[in-house]
Amino acid sequence: MTIPEIVMSVTAHPCYDKAAEYMGLKVKRVKVNTETYQADVDEKNIWLHLDACVGGLVLPFMKELGEKRIGI
Repeated sequence: MTIPEIVMSVTAHPCYDKAAEYMGLKVKRVKVNTETYQADVDEKNIWLHLDACVGGLVLPFMKELGEKRIGI
């Protein structure tokens, strides 16, 4: 039996881990590029959902505001 996986960045909210646990899914966390803030994914033929909640709104401005390290 194949267990579906969720591939997400290390910065993704922990609620996804809990949801995956409830649904019997595996979670694979991937690194984030510290310059571009993009997930470093070397996966092919995967479905993609982008959740740009508050982090998607705030992160682009954090460096400009002087933040050196953003949860990475």
